[in-house]
Amino acid sequence: MPAPRGAALRTGLLGCGPTGPSGPTCPIDPIATSFHWQEWPRRWLPPFLLIGLLDALATTAVGVGVTVADTALVAMLAALGAPLAVVLARLCLHEPLALHQWVGIASALAGLVLIASL
Repeated sequence: MPAPRGAALRTGLLGCGPTGPSGPTCPIDPIATSFHWQEWPRRWLPPFLLIGLLDALATTAVGVGVTVADTALVAMLAALGAPLAVVLARLCLHEPLALHQWVGIASALAGLVLIASL
């Protein structure tokens, strides 16, 4: 009799079955708990499309910027994506920021100023 669907995944990754704890089922079944795209609410589609469009635009802007402007400056501006995400999380989602996150943002901005001044 063939192994049930996903048995190798459950046995190898989750430590279930003959190599792991004995029991009739795994604590987590990756096949049963997988997320299906049909379950997404339709209201999520416009923000996802906007995110994809902005990401493609940002990648295109970096590519054009490297050919037109100073590569160091373009690389630094592209690297500001992570601090920008942290600031947006603070402003939009009211996420608390730790001291090391503020230090990272300040360091990125200071690096931008230093590179731009060269």
